[in-house]
Amino acid sequence: MGSIDAPTFTQNGSDATVAADGPPPPVPDSAIMTMEKTLEADSSRKRRFGMLPLEVGTRVMCRWRDGKYHPVKVIERRKMHIGGVNDYEYYVHYTEFNRRLDEWVKLEQLDLESVEAVVDEKVEDKVTSLKMTRHQKRKIDETHVEGHEELDAASLREHEEFTKVKNIATIELGRYEIETWYFSPFPPEYNDSLKLYFCEFCLNFMKRKEQLQRHMRKCDLKHPPGDEIYRSGTLSMFEM
Repeated sequence: MGSIDAPTFTQNGSDATVAADGPPPPVPDSAIMTMEKTLEADSSRKRRFGMLPLEVGTRVMCRWRDGKYHPVKVIERRKMHIGGVNDYEYYVHYTEFNRRLDEWVKLEQLDLESVEAVVDEKVEDKVTSLKMTRHQKRKIDETHVEGHEELDAASLREHEEFTKVKNIATIELGRYEIETWYFSPFPPEYNDSLKLYFCEFCLNFMKRKEQLQRHMRKCDLKHPPGDEIYRSGTLSMFEM
């Protein structure tokens, strides 16, 4: 019977013989590191998506219009009409900025690696209160009450809860598109409209551009309703 030759391979220019039943060659360190990184990435991905959808009150870093990430607090969330079980939009408050910059953001704008646990708001308010000086507390209280002096504490809290989410993002008035700052008490049928179209003369508002165009063909006003109280060149101000 003939003999079976052991396989050979070349190493550093010389032939070496490896027994057919010998140990396999060692796995390179680079391959081990690649596998570890892949497993770590898979684990991180499962951990991130396991926390979705984010709870109201969650703190996370969010990419703003300047391209940088800023700390935010999730104020509200809503299910998108098209998408999977975790496809939500989040209404966030940028803790470094004024409330008027609160906005709806998509999941891809959030850095899920920076998610912090939901903090009890009562505990959080107590800690914040302890850190503030008496002057700072008085200034914040005055800001919250300004324009709502007739409301008691319970009514003021109810008002803040009802108006915490900005319902209309932008309005179009003539040639201008204007970002809104705060909640506006429009009729309920307008709650699903992120943008409203205003007639610049009679100030009627519509949900769609086509409605405004039809209205403009019928509107016979040439200035806003009210009395003109100031004029300078092409600029006029009306009191309504």
